[in-house]
Amino acid sequence: MNLKRVALPVTLSLGLVMAVLLLLTRTSNLSRAQAGEVTAYPIPAAAEASAPDITTSPARVPTAGLSPDPAAAGKATVARDSLAGLEQEHEPRDQNAPQAGISAVNSNAIVNGGFEDGPTGWDEYSEKEEPLIVNRGLPATVSPHSGEWVAWLGGVHDEISIISQVVEIPAKDPILRYWIWIASNDLCDGDDDAGSVLIGSDNVVDEIPLCFDRNTGGWTRREVDVGAFAGQTVAFQIRAVTNSTQYSNLFVDDVTLRGAARELVYLPMMLRGISANR
Repeated sequence: MNLKRVALPVTLSLGLVMAVLLLLTRTSNLSRAQAGEVTAYPIPAAAEASAPDITTSPARVPTAGLSPDPAAAGKATVARDSLAGLEQEHEPRDQNAPQAGISAVNSNAIVNGGFEDGPTGWDEYSEKEEPLIVNRGLPATVSPHSGEWVAWLGGVHDEISIISQVVEIPAKDPILRYWIWIASNDLCDGDDDAGSVLIGSDNVVDEIPLCFDRNTGGWTRREVDVGAFAGQTVAFQIRAVTNSTQYSNLFVDDVTLRGAARELVYLPMMLRGISANR
């Protein structure tokens, strides 16, 4: 019994001693850290970090305007797989295809209008140094109108995207045709993002509003009469300009600039023989 009564105060005394030693050690370390003798490591702030805000990301936001709520937009969402038959369905008939006995001479004045040679023939300018003529990195819901390459303008805030080249406008009835896909979250309030086509430095021949109500939900063809510049060698450019609010994307493909076909009529063999004997 006497041993048990003595052990209790000894145990308490040892615990008290250990507590005092621990307190003295922590006090000493704190003093040394303040004196610069030891390295003081900050508490990690990872637990306090919030999720990144995608609306302030400098990277392109490819989903902008591409998958709108069908009820809100009044349009069905276009899936990539659904484009498989879209190109053939909307591909225009080639009005310049040669017919029997006729050879149409009507080449495209635009160099590499389908972008299948990459940026060859085009000058690219991006305020944010984005690649503009691409064959990868597209949103899952977007594929080129034809081939594997497409021009992607916009997609970031405060951007100026321009693709351009010098062209010789055909002398007779020149028509510019090209395909676009508009995908935007911007409001159509008069201060929206905008695309445009220019002949020369300041002659706007086509305006392309980039805002939610103008979303195309897929590829659509535009046609512009550029007869006012017939026979001239001029700078040709397609551009998109975005502001700092919402995101807008302008995809462009299959650009052609042709005049009326010059037809070479082949005479029947008999008539050519008669002509040769005269």
